Amino acid sequence: MTNTVYYKASPVVSCGDEGEEGAVLFNPDIDDTIIVNLTGKHLWYLLETPQTAEQLVVHLTEIYPDAPPDSVVNDVRQFLDTLLPDFIEVVEGNG
Repeated sequence: MTNTVYYKASPVVSCGDEGEEGAVLFNPDIDDTIIVNLTGKHLWYLLETPQTAEQLVVHLTEIYPDAPPDSVVNDVRQFLDTLLPDFIEVVEGNG
């Protein structure tokens, strides 16, 4: 079996929902804030439970069926890279 990489929202981070504007993520441990757009907010709520990057891509392609697949993959990767390691955690599991 291979280890699958899952991502999960850090339990210390709070999310201030800004409606259609997106959300404000705050990590009190490092006193840092990140603003995410509406798409990022959707991804954040998905990360309440562990998700693979592929699962996040599938979710976004369901929400935005006209978005180019390569663009969705790049957007998910950028989102994860921006939030690691201070706002989301990596969780490995058997896949």
